[in-house]
Amino acid sequence: MGFLATFFIPVVLVRVFNPVDFGTYRQLFLIFTTVFYAAQFGMAESLYYFMPQAPALSSRYIVNSIVALSCGGVVCLILIVGSRSQLSHLLNNDAIPRHALSLGIYTLLMMVSAVLEIAMTARKHYLWASATYAASDTLRAMLLILPVFFLRGLDWLMLGAVAYAFMRCAVLVVYLRSDFRGEIRVDWTCLRNQLRYAIPFGLAVVVGIL
Repeated sequence: MGFLATFFIPVVLVRVFNPVDFGTYRQLFLIFTTVFYAAQFGMAESLYYFMPQAPALSSRYIVNSIVALSCGGVVCLILIVGSRSQLSHLLNNDAIPRHALSLGIYTLLMMVSAVLEIAMTARKHYLWASATYAASDTLRAMLLILPVFFLRGLDWLMLGAVAYAFMRCAVLVVYLRSDFRGEIRVDWTCLRNQLRYAIPFGLAVVVGIL
């Protein structure tokens, strides 16, 4: 379901946008994809390893990952906005700086919510995870396509993307509050273990992207 929903995003946008705007859209999300996977440094994926080992500490591992991903997302936001002129020069596109702030906010929010389906899967809530994947991709397709289809502007697409990422963060908060009724806090011992596990993985991802 997720594949079918997202498959139509470029199919529709290439017919709505002119070639320049469509190229800008592709470049913006190329920046996002590159930064998003590199900046996670394996902290989201580390939940697959740690949560099944220590179910009682699951909430702390999730919070640790969220905090680390939030810090990484803030760094990404600063870098994208701060280097917008350099990105514009590298990609030979003067429209990049105009959308740098919305792209940075979108990246930050997507970083924070990256743990959502992973946490559900690691908790063996497979139906929830599957439904969330499908609903999330369907919502992404709607919020990227419908504003553009009716209002015909790349600004509206980026606004829809930010709204989508914000909704994912809201669902993550609801999930944490409903599934973990006990103490939810950062655990520095667990965080050190996660970092030792995740950093080599993250470095491998960075090398692969380069």
